[in-house]
Amino acid sequence: MKEKALASIVSIFALVAVFKPGKGFTLITNILEVYLNSLFSRPTSERYLELFRQRLQEYIAYKNNRADAEFEKFFDDEMDANCYILSREITLSNRMLVLLYLIEYIPYLSGKSYFHLPGASFKLVDNIARKLEIPDADFKDAMAFSSENYQDVSEHNPLHIITDNEALQIPGVVNSIKEGLNGQLIFIRIESTGTILFKVSGKSHFEMNDRKLYKRRSYILPKGAVIHADNKLHFYYNDIAKALMPPNSLQALVLKANNVTYRFSNGVYGIQPMSFNCYSGEIMAIMGGSETGKTTLMNLLIGARKPYTGQVTINNVDVYSNPVIVKGYIGYVPQDDALIEELTAFENLYFIAGLSSRHLSREDKISKVEKVLKDLDLESIRNLKVGNPLAKIISGGQRKRLNIAIELIREPQILLLDEPTSGLSSSDSENIMQILKDTASAGRMVIINIHQPSSDVFKMFDKLLFIDQGGYAVYYGPAMEIPSYLKKSLKLSDAHENVCHTCGNINPDDIFHLVQTRQIS
Repeated sequence: MKEKALASIVSIFALVAVFKPGKGFTLITNILEVYLNSLFSRPTSERYLELFRQRLQEYIAYKNNRADAEFEKFFDDEMDANCYILSREITLSNRMLVLLYLIEYIPYLSGKSYFHLPGASFKLVDNIARKLEIPDADFKDAMAFSSENYQDVSEHNPLHIITDNEALQIPGVVNSIKEGLNGQLIFIRIESTGTILFKVSGKSHFEMNDRKLYKRRSYILPKGAVIHADNKLHFYYNDIAKALMPPNSLQALVLKANNVTYRFSNGVYGIQPMSFNCYSGEIMAIMGGSETGKTTLMNLLIGARKPYTGQVTINNVDVYSNPVIVKGYIGYVPQDDALIEELTAFENLYFIAGLSSRHLSREDKISKVEKVLKDLDLESIRNLKVGNPLAKIISGGQRKRLNIAIELIREPQILLLDEPTSGLSSSDSENIMQILKDTASAGRMVIINIHQPSSDVFKMFDKLLFIDQGGYAVYYGPAMEIPSYLKKSLKLSDAHENVCHTCGNINPDDIFHLVQTRQIS
């Protein structure tokens, strides 16, 4: 976030504080502090809290030395200017979060101990919402969520509750019962931004990315985040995101590798015994260094090679022994190009649609191709010849997206990709992963080989299989838990920490360094 945007946020908080002075200064300072601490490091939070106090004193001094009408005009002009900056500089989801924290101060403005908005207070918060360009329906649902009137949240923005209390029921909301939680987590997905907001309550001690969560405060759930309750229960972003997605009509599939090994013709094992599962709606990453067996394992999963021992199955159907049955379910995107250089992006996709959907009319095939071009943001290169990687006509990111589109046009329920982000910029890599995340959210299974992802890419994985030299599986489980698992194996003092305490990132380099430490058993 840019400095001027953060300065505008604290200015808006200071303006609202002047709206009703007194003890409210302490309350709104605490609310702003919670907001800043949830997003920024302590030094940054302290610096902008000090700026808030300076702005507050400036506004109070101006108010005390001006007539009411003059200050009201100043107030409106300042609010307009700061809201305009935020509407241009930060995302809608971040503007929504600012609004939620301001809404939490409203009960004090209204002079009530419960959530109630008389005319002046409602006008203030409604004006801020409009100036921040918050959609009206989302504003109303945010008000209902913040005030804990969950029954008033519209169906457009779904709710999900995790609780240990089976008696807690809200019409139209499905609860997940979690024994031993001793509290509740309440989530809402704001559809216009794709943002997940949440609150916690109850006796449990909650943390996210090693930061304490305060009860009944609103937070954004960042991608890849893990919420911990009493250091014994863990709630993953990807699981929560799936629970908030509408049900899909795709057949539920399970890919199982049971005690699989692979031995080359010279007798050397490329894959040592390993077992794992992957389900529809999940992204599983296969990670490891060069020559560790990642590509060999991928060939076993698609049925291109026969396991030396063990079995790979899809819903109990052996992949290698039943290629005709499983062919329609699996899509594979190799690291190398699968494009026809002389054809345009549209023609490449139409050619594949003609092979895989022969029963469709020409108009339906064109419609199908146009949809995939739109979904993968490829409309701008629709009529460009794709060329080759050396004689570049389209960018590397566009080329990779088009290769993925070639498989998605076939509508496979399982998509496997070999190094889908290799050679791409960080922004292109994140775009590719977002496409794959959306693919999984639609009910498909996604399995990728990847060498060294960025922190933001890593946080999109549901599961991780880490393979070390010699084809040994070092770890299989929730992706965000691998640092803790490896540190516990090494008996390190910070074994409870999975992400950087300051920035909330996870460094894949650290994972490689931990794996290379020979004491891991």
